[in-house]
Amino acid sequence: MLFNSTKKTPHDAAQQVSDATKLLGSLQPVLQKVYSNKASLLFSSGFHYVGEFLYYVVAIACFGFIFIMNSVFPFHLLGEIVSRPAFRDQISNSNDINSFHFAVKALVALAGILFLMLGMKQRSVRRRSILLHSAGAELKKVETYLNDKIMLLDKLQEEESVNIQVQNKGTA
Repeated sequence: MLFNSTKKTPHDAAQQVSDATKLLGSLQPVLQKVYSNKASLLFSSGFHYVGEFLYYVVAIACFGFIFIMNSVFPFHLLGEIVSRPAFRDQISNSNDINSFHFAVKALVALAGILFLMLGMKQRSVRRRSILLHSAGAELKKVETYLNDKIMLLDKLQEEESVNIQVQNKGTA
């Protein structure tokens, strides 16, 4: 069993220390990468919240714009052309202008959908960032546990060597 401190032989303790040292050696690079970027991770986490919120607000604004499009300056002309018979009579094919009006609304709706997708992607990035931060915190706990076990096993190994020396002096 790995890190069993009930075993009293020095060979097992030395093996457990070497195993713990190998595990720490593999954890150290990961921990250094995570904790070297901790400040940027916290800063970017706030940025991700703001970015996600803004993407959702713009998406809602795009969907709302579809309903008020006929009262906004450049687009109200298109609404007037579609709704006034005087303009419709001047155009040879009124279906073309209706199709164009529908296409403009569809483009605005498409922009809204794209902003919604960007917001969801931003949320995904934020969640991954939080997951990375929490994984780093858990790895730090594992590192602390391994360091404590190494110290305990070193202490156990020293006690065993002292006991062996005392027994050797007592028998000699």
